[in-house]
Amino acid sequence: MHSKALQLPLRYRPLRLFLWIMGAIAGIIACIWLFPSPGTGDVGLYEQIIAGFRRHGLAHFYTCITDNCPGHWANYPPLYLLVFYLTQQIGGTIFTTFILEKSVVAIFYAATILLLGYFALIFRPKNITTIDWVLRGIFLSLTGISFIINSISLGYIDSFVFPFIILSLILLSRHKYFLSGIFFACGFLMKWIPILMLPLYILHTHRLGKKSLILFVMGVAVPVYITGVFAWGWNFLPVYIHGLLNAGSDPYFVAAPTIPWLWTMVFPLLIKGLPDNLLIHLNTLTTTPTISFVYFEFKLIFLCYYFWILYQLYKFSPTEQTMRPLLWGAVYIYIGYFFLATGVHENHLMMGVLCALLLTIMHPTTRTLHLYREIDFISAGSMMLYYGISGTPLIPVNTTTIAYPFVVTLIFSYWFIRQASRIQNDLAG
Repeated sequence: MHSKALQLPLRYRPLRLFLWIMGAIAGIIACIWLFPSPGTGDVGLYEQIIAGFRRHGLAHFYTCITDNCPGHWANYPPLYLLVFYLTQQIGGTIFTTFILEKSVVAIFYAATILLLGYFALIFRPKNITTIDWVLRGIFLSLTGISFIINSISLGYIDSFVFPFIILSLILLSRHKYFLSGIFFACGFLMKWIPILMLPLYILHTHRLGKKSLILFVMGVAVPVYITGVFAWGWNFLPVYIHGLLNAGSDPYFVAAPTIPWLWTMVFPLLIKGLPDNLLIHLNTLTTTPTISFVYFEFKLIFLCYYFWILYQLYKFSPTEQTMRPLLWGAVYIYIGYFFLATGVHENHLMMGVLCALLLTIMHPTTRTLHLYREIDFISAGSMMLYYGISGTPLIPVNTTTIAYPFVVTLIFSYWFIRQASRIQNDLAG
């Protein structure tokens, strides 16, 4: 069954605009209030990187990535370091490293909001005024709890990715395939997780014609080549492959309230008792043969799910040139990655939140709106389960409070199973 498009009688327009504006203002106030939050341990690491630029320069950190230096992340692609380097060059003599880290993340978050407003402008339905639709897009993004918690409060750098993905999709809709490929590559050169969307782009551009696909692939290759040569010289490809494989084989069993985590709680005897810290750093679990087997078993389950989604999209033949199948596929890939894969962290649902929001703006129905709000809530709940709103859990999770995360994970996992049962219907709708 298809969901109905969101419509509101014209007489409610003033009230609607008032509520959207008030919601956006409330989101801005929340951002200002949460900005001083110390965030997670990631913030401290980024502060070390920014401070390190003052002593060593940019080249040192790219060497650290290739040598897997202690204290630096070899799993991350190279472009995020350039962002922090430019941040240090601009404000390093004026502001503290904490202010610099939180500020650059906030700037990318603000850019994301503005681009979502532009995205709404481009995909405005014909029967709705421009100001109404742009305000609605900004309202939906500024009231996204997980965006505020992720970027402003906890200081993750997921927001570095968002503007590039939005721009890539905007250019894709305008048939600028080469430029779309460039911005998409810039997105996954900040963090690897957007690369899960690459097959979706390839399927979409292939459906539009061989020339479209070639232009897109050429666009992707340009920033990959330039940043690779700039960071590591001509022999950059093995470094990319090494980093990507490292990221895909994260040694943590799971660091999120997902089905693999639930499995370890259901069978506590297999891990020889529950650790005191049940949520964070469960990598020690992979040292036992049973858990090590399950670690890779869940990765295999996700890969089967992932290729099944791609197969469903390959079979799907839209009657019009629309990006909706691409975004539906991305939403389901990211919620599947979050709930099924191992090596997943509490903030790894954010790309799913972004894709669900873009889908809601492009295809406004009760189904897409509810899906966005639900994914947003689950993503925010996952991060707050670990770090609250300031870097400290609201309720410390240990053996005496096991019921709390267990129930939350059970509810979240049930939600995922219900959504997965609707994949074919959503792709067709």
